[in-house]
Amino acid sequence: MGKCINCGTDSALVSQFLGVCRECILKDFQSVESHIQRAHQVSREPFNLPSSPPRDKKGVTCRYCFNQCKIGEGDTGYCGVRENQEGTQITPLPEQGYFSWYYDSLPTNCVANWVCPGGTSAGFPGYSYSRGPEYGYKNLSVFYHGCTFNCLFCQNWHYREDLLDRTSHTSQELAQAVDRMTSCICYFGGDPSPQILHSIQTSRLAIARKNKKVLRVCWETNGTMDSRYLEEILGIALESGGCVKFDLKTYHESLNVALCGRSNSQTKSNFELAAKWIKKREDPPLIVASTLLVPGYIDKEEVFQIAEFIAGLEPDIPYVLLGFHPHFYFRDMPVTSRRHAEECRQAAREGLLRMQIRLNKFLAQAGVASRREVDRMIVEGKIKVNGRVVRTLGTKVDDEKDRVEFGGKRVVKEEGMVYIMLNKPPGYLVTLKDPFQRPTIKELLPSLKERIYPVGRLDYDSEGLLLLTNDGELAHRLAHPRYRVPKNYVVEVKGVPASSKISRLEKGITIDGKKTAEAKIAKLSGSAKKTFLRVEIHEGRKREVKRMFEAIGHRVLHLKRVGFGGMRLGKLQTGKWRFLTRREVDSLKSKVDLL
Repeated sequence: MGKCINCGTDSALVSQFLGVCRECILKDFQSVESHIQRAHQVSREPFNLPSSPPRDKKGVTCRYCFNQCKIGEGDTGYCGVRENQEGTQITPLPEQGYFSWYYDSLPTNCVANWVCPGGTSAGFPGYSYSRGPEYGYKNLSVFYHGCTFNCLFCQNWHYREDLLDRTSHTSQELAQAVDRMTSCICYFGGDPSPQILHSIQTSRLAIARKNKKVLRVCWETNGTMDSRYLEEILGIALESGGCVKFDLKTYHESLNVALCGRSNSQTKSNFELAAKWIKKREDPPLIVASTLLVPGYIDKEEVFQIAEFIAGLEPDIPYVLLGFHPHFYFRDMPVTSRRHAEECRQAAREGLLRMQIRLNKFLAQAGVASRREVDRMIVEGKIKVNGRVVRTLGTKVDDEKDRVEFGGKRVVKEEGMVYIMLNKPPGYLVTLKDPFQRPTIKELLPSLKERIYPVGRLDYDSEGLLLLTNDGELAHRLAHPRYRVPKNYVVEVKGVPASSKISRLEKGITIDGKKTAEAKIAKLSGSAKKTFLRVEIHEGRKREVKRMFEAIGHRVLHLKRVGFGGMRLGKLQTGKWRFLTRREVDSLKSKVDLL
């Protein structure tokens, strides 16, 4: 139990070592700032770490992370890793690193396990060896010594002791640890940021060593590296099927300074940059966010604001909450309680769902007029928001809270329409009723009261993404070949189709007297007995993909639809369903000229 030195609050939710409560950190930071700085200084002294990023006028600047330490000769940077040994350059060099490593059997307890190819069916076969968890394979876990933050609650604080042993290892040595059963690498720590170039160099060597076989590369980080290096690791993760996992410790900067010794401004800036990459590969997700629920400091309000921050950038980014165990200088604090976890989970849901949309988009959705016509109405002063005339294009509204009026009447969004994504398993008919009592997709939707209909087809023995809705016009247009809505599949076929045969399919072949539309086909992997291909078509003829490959002499062994109109399965497990987000529905409508 601790006591706040500022307001006198006595509570088990106040760290005895820090001695400041959350309330005073947020509302009276100036009064407690010097006390917080002293606490961090004391916490670093036993490990011979500088109390703040050095600013030696004659030193050499390290540009790996946001701390931008200017390190004098013989001194170390804030991270404890970077040194100025000879007065002219910072060591260790990119090919050298301070770290330890071990193998971790898959699936692991990684924060991204629930959306990762190593623990789910995501990304198969391009980024995974199996349709489910990769049992029998392993992760190469690389624990970097050193960190750009100074978290008083650090769950891996022992890296500070490891730094006392200055034994380095090369990128080549680490890359050689990747063997035939290694399907992913994860860099964590401490934090990879102080040794980010070492991780980049190791990754390139390891990927070359695997010779085009599956090797996902991931980073788990506080996101404080220089943004140019962030883009490099995003590129590696994107191509390899890996991800970058951001540890969003706080939303408020003052709270981050209090708990971690440094600002979170670079973390948020880099997360915003990374969020722009998310649509480059949605399955498996490229970006994952997490937050540790530190009792007394990271409460439901903090989680809500973090979730709202994520949603404002890209609401489809997976977000996970982690339980706290008393460690390091917060060892007097309680563990995360079930009540605390449940409250934060609810706050995260609310934060991820709460987002503003453009006024013209809201009015178009409500059926007032097209977006172009709505823009004209706004400029002409015909629209009111909360009683005031709005003339600014680009104005955003919260459709749950703001009152939008047109022609003196309140505009409400259309109700009653249901839009669902189902990850259909094999062995179910795409119909709501079968006279022969065979399993149907209706059995997978027992709690749904509305009567909905499937958009398009999926065979009984096929699996994957299926859209269902009661919006008849949207369903009709999505299925109509005129709108060329893309449908994406991963197809396993018997044998190895020659490139000339693939070319025929891409150009269109005649089936039942009618030529198929152009297709896009890419080989993913295979052997002498079977081949995995990625196929994109824009029609919806019955059993079209299977019949296309039968026509060139290669029977389809397995078919999975992984995309439809830009929608992706993402983390949705086989046999499960979810409602489409407003953004997803808008995206589908825009593709068929309904917005």
